[in-house]
Amino acid sequence: MTNRPEPPRPARPPSPTSYPRLRRRRSSRSPSLTRSSSSGNTSSTCLECKEKPSVKVYPCMHSSNCENCFDQHLKSSDKCPVCNRKIDSCYPQKNTWGKCKKCNQFSKLILVEPCNHSVICTKCFYQHVESNGNCPHCEKPIDKCDLVSDKLGKCRICNEFRLLATFMPCGHASICQVHSKMYVDYNGDKCTDCGKRIAEIL
Repeated sequence: MTNRPEPPRPARPPSPTSYPRLRRRRSSRSPSLTRSSSSGNTSSTCLECKEKPSVKVYPCMHSSNCENCFDQHLKSSDKCPVCNRKIDSCYPQKNTWGKCKKCNQFSKLILVEPCNHSVICTKCFYQHVESNGNCPHCEKPIDKCDLVSDKLGKCRICNEFRLLATFMPCGHASICQVHSKMYVDYNGDKCTDCGKRIAEIL
C-alpha cells in the first residue's frame, strides 16, 4: 500500500500580536483654537446693568456694554472694559464719543451749545473754561453744555461760560475763577448769593 502525499495546509493568518501597535496621534491644537469663536468677543449681557450689549469697540472688537453704561465708562477711562486695550473707535458712532482734540484720548466728549460741537473730554473741558468761555472748535461763545455741574455756568461779572469759583463755607458758585479774587478785593468778603462771610475760595 503506497502512502499518499498529504494535501497542503492553508497558511495560518498572522497573530494580531505580530503587527506593530499603532498609537493614536493626539491633536497638537490648543484648546483655545478648537473652541467656537462665534461669540468669543461678545458678552451675553452688559457688564454693568445686565442688559444686552450694543456697543462694539475697536481694535479689540469686544462688545460688553450697552450705550448708557459705555457712556459712563468713557467718563473715566479710554480703555476697553474687557481687555484694557486703548479704544480707537466704536460702533455705533455718536458725536459725543470720540478722540479728544486736546489729549487725543477716546473719551466722552462734552457737547456745547448753541453750536452743538463736541471735541474735547471732560477733564480738558474744565481746563479750557478756566480762562476761555468759547467753543474750542469754532470759538463761538458757549451758553451751556451737557455736563451737569454746579461749578460750570455764566459768570455774574463777565457773563462768559466759565469754571466758577466756590465760596466757602456757604458753597455758592456764581463768579468765575478769574474774577472771584478781584470781586473779594473790591467788594468785600461777602457771598454774592447769600451775603455770608467768605472764608475761602475754591
